[in-house]
Amino acid sequence: MIVILGTYTHDVFGQDSTGSPGILRCRLEDATGALTLLDSTPCRNPSFVALSPDGTLLAAAEEMKQGGALHLFSVGEEGALTPLARQPLEGMECCFLEFSPAGNFLTAAHYGSGEAFAWAVSPAGFGERTFSHFDQGTGPVADRQERAHVHSVRLIPSLSAAVVCDLGNDTVSFYRYGEDGSMVPHEIPTLQVPAGVGPRHSEFTPDGSRLYLTGELSNEVLFYALEAGAYVLRQRVSTLPEGFEGFNTAADVHFDGKGHLIASNRGHDSLVTYDLAPDGTLRAPRWVSTGRTPRQFAVAGKWLLCACQDSGEAQVFSLGENGPAGPVSTLAAPGAVCVAIAR
Repeated sequence: MIVILGTYTHDVFGQDSTGSPGILRCRLEDATGALTLLDSTPCRNPSFVALSPDGTLLAAAEEMKQGGALHLFSVGEEGALTPLARQPLEGMECCFLEFSPAGNFLTAAHYGSGEAFAWAVSPAGFGERTFSHFDQGTGPVADRQERAHVHSVRLIPSLSAAVVCDLGNDTVSFYRYGEDGSMVPHEIPTLQVPAGVGPRHSEFTPDGSRLYLTGELSNEVLFYALEAGAYVLRQRVSTLPEGFEGFNTAADVHFDGKGHLIASNRGHDSLVTYDLAPDGTLRAPRWVSTGRTPRQFAVAGKWLLCACQDSGEAQVFSLGENGPAGPVSTLAAPGAVCVAIAR
């Protein structure tokens, strides 16, 4: 199995090198969980990487305060990357990417400038920008919610819905997307999440009936159920063990395919696993320690791969009936922040 790691090569001002050369191509041995580096592809600050549904294209976000870009690569044998195109961006800190189900456009988020946008792509490179919206508003956490900060734009194909999480103004908004990447406001009303939550990432069931959000600032997972065309808050649960008093920000969230929901903690430096009850609520949290600052993770069959930014490593955990265990292997990867699985 081929694994692609996105990294920070520098800080977002282009200074203070991490030592990473860019995008790392690795092999995961399915029998043992061993992760080894194959090669690297030069790219400045590819902090988020995403593969097209057919696995033939890789997109990377060059996250910078100024002068950022989208990158597109063709994916060859064994995941080998060939640069195709670079699309300069005017916004600040592009921090998220996702391919459409047909692989013909990307959704993306500019954290610094509060923009959700989409861009047409093909094996020939980048087409036109198909959507752009700048959020407005603030929240009560003065040093983090001084303005809108769009953090992710995910797609629910069954609802033709784009889910836009804005950490800065405590909203989750929904857009109906067309096959060409155009977007208009969805019939699902915008969520005004509880003040100070700071919604970062989302996960959802295939039919969209259940939506889970990480609250980066409140260190929670929020569970919403779709009822009569609107999402209704059903549960708020902490990502941290009782009694923890240190600094923490919740980050990524995914199902593991084994009846659990998993989220990552940066500060407590852990993965928290919840059992999914039949009604969608979260039960019996338990934790496994990670390297420092587990920013993003991905599930690959019986393995979970976690990118640990501040300890500069990618860790492999085994996935069982109780969630992740380990790590079973670790690969040095300076500035590692994102994992994509080349299936």
